[in-house]
Amino acid sequence: MTKFKSIIICISVALLMACKSNINKESAFFHADSSHSGFYNTLGIKQLHGVKWSFKTAGRVFSSPLICDNTVFIGSDDSSFYALNAKDGKLLWKLRTAGRVSSSAAIYNYKVYVISFDGYIYCLDQDSGKELWKFKTAGESVFAAPGIHGIPERDKPLDDP
Repeated sequence: MTKFKSIIICISVALLMACKSNINKESAFFHADSSHSGFYNTLGIKQLHGVKWSFKTAGRVFSSPLICDNTVFIGSDDSSFYALNAKDGKLLWKLRTAGRVSSSAAIYNYKVYVISFDGYIYCLDQDSGKELWKFKTAGESVFAAPGIHGIPERDKPLDDP
């Protein structure tokens, strides 16, 4: 599973990097824009040249990567949220939370917004990863189907605070 996860991350990053990176540092969203249209104004890729780099987390990755200003943002089941250099895969910064990070991030006005299974929404500085604020939610429920998307049954309930 670990090798498979690494391959999926590498392929995703390679495809996203081959497209024009979001040079607008102010905003980036899952599926391109705030309406999640999936439209990227780019010529696309001419040819893949293999894996450029890979990055290993200590857990599974369910979130979609977000690329903004040559930085890849990704959450992991290891309870961390990562910012990686899109050119070489080096770690720029990392936020450790008290729960897995399965959500895809969003960026607006130089701030990164991400949700953790610890019940918080985090607002982070895009460049440094410094926590600007966090908001305690009432918790969340997970899909009712056992083992959906490979999530083990033990992770299914999330106690409301």
